[in-house]
Amino acid sequence: MSDKQDAQAQLALAGQTAPAEALRQFLGQQGVTAGRTDQSPINGNSAARGTFTAQTQDGTQLAGEVAFLSYGGATYQLLGITTGAGWRAYAGVFDQFIGSFRRLTDPAALNVRPNRVSVVKVPRAMTLADFNRQYPSVIEIDKLALINGLADGDAKLAQGDLVKRVVTR
Repeated sequence: MSDKQDAQAQLALAGQTAPAEALRQFLGQQGVTAGRTDQSPINGNSAARGTFTAQTQDGTQLAGEVAFLSYGGATYQLLGITTGAGWRAYAGVFDQFIGSFRRLTDPAALNVRPNRVSVVKVPRAMTLADFNRQYPSVIEIDKLALINGLADGDAKLAQGDLVKRVVTR
């Protein structure tokens, strides 16, 4: 979502329909008017893309670009949409977003390990901040409070309470 909340980009699975057929179905929806289309590969992936305009039920004019790409046995939809008036401002952003789809090769991203949640029984009455000092989490105290349904680090914990913490593997 843009900072102004007048545009958004979205990546979604689109099943296993061939990109050209998925694009045809998308552009054939009621209320959607197709613009230019193209079936050139994107970074070596079979793809079909097109621009469009649409009108919402309340009469708002929308404009966007959509692409369907085959990768790893699945078809992905990349969609950029904005108001009709916002098209000029966002067309290049949408084009970059769609053109950025490629196989992930960055070792730093490929080697990311997920954190895990550990549940600890509180040994004595304390605040969440005290708990976090004794049983450190890899997340900030405000996020720790959130996942435990507490207001903040000053929240009181009773002896025997079960509290979640986030740790690395």
